[in-house]
Amino acid sequence: MAGSPITEGHGLTGMKERAALYGGEVHAGPLSPHGFRVTARLPYATDSRTARFPVGADHEGV
Repeated sequence: MAGSPITEGHGLTGMKERAALYGGEVHAGPLSPHGFRVTARLPYATDSRTARFPVGADHEGV
């Protein structure tokens, strides 16, 4: 949005880190001739890494 301040964030790196925490992955890159695509895959079934996180739970501070 025009006039919005640019702020530092975690962007794609943060998305990749959070997805990896749950055994998932994020891919991002430009599309030809225009655009940008971000895709994420997250595990549906639980395993030892994800079993402690119920679906829909607030994971902040875990």
